[in-house]
Amino acid sequence: QWFEFKLDKRRFIGGLKEEDPKKRKMHPFYAVVRTRAYAYLRIASKPAGANVYVQRIHKGEVYSQTLGQTPIEGDDAEERGVRVELNPKGQGGLKLIVELPGFRRYERSIVLRMNEVSDEILVALERENLFDYQREPLENSLGMQFIPVRENLELLASIWETRQSDFDAFVESLAEKIPLPKRPDKSAAADYARFINRWAGTFTPPLPPDFADDGAYGPEHPVVNVTRGDAELFCLWLTLRERKEGEIGAGHHYRLPSDSEWSIFVGLEGEIGEWPMDKHGQDEGFFWGPQMPPPVSGGNFADVSLAELGSLDADGHLVGYEDGAAFTSPVASYAGRSVGTQKMYDLEGNVLEWVASDYSPFGQYDVARGACWKSFDDNHLKASVRQPVRKPSQSGGGVDTSGLYGFRVVLAKVPVIVDKKEEPESVAEEPTEE
Repeated sequence: QWFEFKLDKRRFIGGLKEEDPKKRKMHPFYAVVRTRAYAYLRIASKPAGANVYVQRIHKGEVYSQTLGQTPIEGDDAEERGVRVELNPKGQGGLKLIVELPGFRRYERSIVLRMNEVSDEILVALERENLFDYQREPLENSLGMQFIPVRENLELLASIWETRQSDFDAFVESLAEKIPLPKRPDKSAAADYARFINRWAGTFTPPLPPDFADDGAYGPEHPVVNVTRGDAELFCLWLTLRERKEGEIGAGHHYRLPSDSEWSIFVGLEGEIGEWPMDKHGQDEGFFWGPQMPPPVSGGNFADVSLAELGSLDADGHLVGYEDGAAFTSPVASYAGRSVGTQKMYDLEGNVLEWVASDYSPFGQYDVARGACWKSFDDNHLKASVRQPVRKPSQSGGGVDTSGLYGFRVVLAKVPVIVDKKEEPESVAEEPTEE
């Protein structure tokens, strides 16, 4: 238990009226006695060195505590084990999570009472080869292919940008609602049905690009005119669909790569800074090397064929460069880039790719990486360049329909929630006006 004072901002000390601006407003304090409940846990794993977390639910919120790495046996100051925080008065169960790279995440429910010292828990972790560095590409139900990009990184990246045919499957699934499961049903099929019924008839598909009318666009081209929000919704749909089909488990999901992960794809792992804004343009190298111009079949950029159209899109081009496509091209049409032990395609061109990061801590801009079919300027062809794009919520709902923006998907582990650490204040603890 501990004793603390709280400021009651809803009341004023008598005699000092709120409406009198000349008088200093003073609020009364009140005292609160708080109780925090603990139990003690010892845990080991085979193999050792696994990260251990516990989660509890209090008033609808999930709270996580990081306990450390196995074996966890306590220390000189506390031999009973590691201290685990419980809900007030020791009520409610806990979820124990044990995680080690290269192994399946272990989860189980446990019940601990206040001041209880548990028997040692021994967890035998099962090997997981999904993210093995030396593996063949994983092909999902849409025919998208995913590869590992670095040792000890539990992530598989799509070798190409999301195609129009992939996105069409998403849009078509939202054509009409499907039978809803019973409310308590928490199966993968039930989750998928709830998603479909939530978005059926309400999702607005992106407009086709203007150049689609000329026959220069097809199902194998990257989808364009999508927002970051559209891309993230596609990832959620794909996750639920693949879980329903048994292709992935509850511990894995599809998502956009983060800005830092995208940098790994193009060999920029030494960037300095916390936000994409800090890293923008730090490295002077181009996608293909230190000098211009790009090599033959280096990617889909603004080339001679775009310039020859004489359209508004041809506001500049790489002199003498030809890639055979005035606008977008089918994915994987060019040489590609070695990533890990295999290749990824169109990182350096075709369309700009949304990532799951804001440009700065102010939250006004999304970020797109790479270059596109309209890129020709030196500064647009550097691997470290970020393209900040004002969020639709910050621009009156406007969406860029220039045919420049698409996205790439990764398959990764669902992260353990560890950010919520403090209890909210209980309303019941605050005084009310008499």
